[in-house]
Amino acid sequence: MQQSESNCRQDSIAPFSLRPQLISGTALDLTRLSEGNYPPLDSEIPFIRGIISEELARVDALDAQINRDCKDAPPELIGDRAEAAERIRKHRSILSPVRRMPPELICGIFALLLEDDDEILPTPLWHLGHICRSWRLFVLGDTQFWRCITIPTAPLRPGDCAMVEAQLLRSGNAPLKVYWVVGNTKETMDPCMADLLVAESNRWVSLRLDVFHSHSVDALEWLRPVHGHLAALGKLEMDHGSHARVPDVFGIAPSLREVYLTDWALGHASPDISIPWGQVVRYRGSCEAEFQFDILQAAPNLQHCVVGFEDSFDRDECASVMLPHLRCLYIENPGCLVHLSTPMLEDLFCLEAETPSLPSVLAFVRSSSCALTRLILMECAISAELITLLRGLPALTYLLVGAETDKEEEEKALFEAMTLSGTSDICPRLASLWYGVGEQFPQDPFFAMIHSRLMRRQPSADQPQPHSCLMRLRIFDTDDNIEVADIEAPIRALHDKGLDVVFMDEHLVDLLKAEILV
Repeated sequence: MQQSESNCRQDSIAPFSLRPQLISGTALDLTRLSEGNYPPLDSEIPFIRGIISEELARVDALDAQINRDCKDAPPELIGDRAEAAERIRKHRSILSPVRRMPPELICGIFALLLEDDDEILPTPLWHLGHICRSWRLFVLGDTQFWRCITIPTAPLRPGDCAMVEAQLLRSGNAPLKVYWVVGNTKETMDPCMADLLVAESNRWVSLRLDVFHSHSVDALEWLRPVHGHLAALGKLEMDHGSHARVPDVFGIAPSLREVYLTDWALGHASPDISIPWGQVVRYRGSCEAEFQFDILQAAPNLQHCVVGFEDSFDRDECASVMLPHLRCLYIENPGCLVHLSTPMLEDLFCLEAETPSLPSVLAFVRSSSCALTRLILMECAISAELITLLRGLPALTYLLVGAETDKEEEEKALFEAMTLSGTSDICPRLASLWYGVGEQFPQDPFFAMIHSRLMRRQPSADQPQPHSCLMRLRIFDTDDNIEVADIEAPIRALHDKGLDVVFMDEHLVDLLKAEILV
């Protein structure tokens, strides 16, 4: 009986294991296709499909045999089934559309990877060259794919220096973006790695140094040889901490325009560093007020500025600073605005907007004679002072208010004041509103105000300013206490009227802050 079952099993699978007419003269080609990632020739495709069909039939036969034997199915039968499935997978991969993608489509995909000029890729694009031969040729043929140098952290693995050297060679003469992050150690730059990078410092256009967790005062000493060789450097990013000493190598950098010396949340103190501030147009830093104003005084060409203070602000000790080209200002304490004059300012971000500081914002806008179009008050006290401030900003098109605490009566007063009834003069051009709500925020007055702003109004005798239609509404939860279901119905009603409205969770709000403060 056992012999009979064995013969039956062999008879059932034998037809699918004999392929003399398909094997002859093709084994070498199949090896080339499966191991070399070459696209198959048109004449080879029917042959490969035939193998796949044959193996599929073999799997079906084996499945039937295994199901019939159930628990008594021999292990070799299951192994045969696994081998056949693996052959199907390999031959299907040979026919993958990836291998036959038109060159112009591959170029388009790769171009998307290079579009974001602010991003430094965490690793070079080694893996793209492993997809197939045509992809590898494109990757190796374009120096732009190798221009982002992420320096491996110590201790280096065997081959790390060789990989960076290969990447530098493949980058040709392309401008380089260099990124180095130090772990929570006393590590310094590997001498071999430093020599490779310093030799190409004339090609650096972006340098990002994350040494916040470094315990070594000499972590950045490897930079000393680049002094005078940073002609192309346009962007410097440094998350510093308090240990590493910054060598004086950035004072001569004629192309330097962007300097970021703290994290986006302004949580880390900026280092003591020499920068040619007169040519800088974008700056982010956090330091003592005296030094911060010295930097601003030395940087009259700033257009975008994110400023934090590491000490309490004393308005009597700081001189007035004129920033004639500044368009975007993001600041921790609005109280320091009294010392700034920014006639071209369009965007103002206040991280902490407490009630006593709100009048200083309006006084600053009036003294600077600027026409704000975007105002962001991330931690804002809802009060009568806020209403007065908004009434003084008729050009505002974008408003973000993150209510600091639940103040139901104050919020009702704010929403009623912002309701367009034909005579309101608060933010008549507002097109985008972001509002942070607490657990007890008054829904009815809020959504009534929103509905009043969905209709565009023309100038009239009572209201000479035209009212723009509100186009976008973002509601976010400042305390993570609001259930979406609680406000789902009014949000759906607004959506049905054509308003772009979204309820954002806390994670999305953090992403928003990071994006704004970049």
